[in-house]
Amino acid sequence: MSNDQTWIDHYRSHGVLLSETDYGDGPVFILSDDQVRQYLIKIWPSRTDEGDRRLSVSVSLEWSDERPGELANYTLQPEHSRLDCAPEELTISDDGLLSMMARQNTSPNMVYRWGWTLQLPTACVKPARQAIALAIAALPK
Repeated sequence: MSNDQTWIDHYRSHGVLLSETDYGDGPVFILSDDQVRQYLIKIWPSRTDEGDRRLSVSVSLEWSDERPGELANYTLQPEHSRLDCAPEELTISDDGLLSMMARQNTSPNMVYRWGWTLQLPTACVKPARQAIALAIAALPK
């Protein structure tokens, strides 16, 4: 995390940190372990060419027990699929299952969803819900 940017801490407890910064395109809400060595999840409001109000999500995780603390970006970007999602398509369950299942652009009679799930510690539930709510509140009206 860069020291030359303004950072706002929204939550810090039980080894979980929720921060906010701006890389120049609007707010980014960052959920991580307090040492940023196991996971780093970025959620930010985006707007597609169609004018939809959508959220973008990036996931970086510790990728090897042999190299503790090294994060790898696991954000998927398959060809012809959307990386962003409608606000209601990003959820976290009470037991910490973070899910993004985005409806893809298809004909109205076809519903195709693409996404991922990530099991987080239950200590992440409250700050993850807060991050999602903050990102939704920051969406363009």
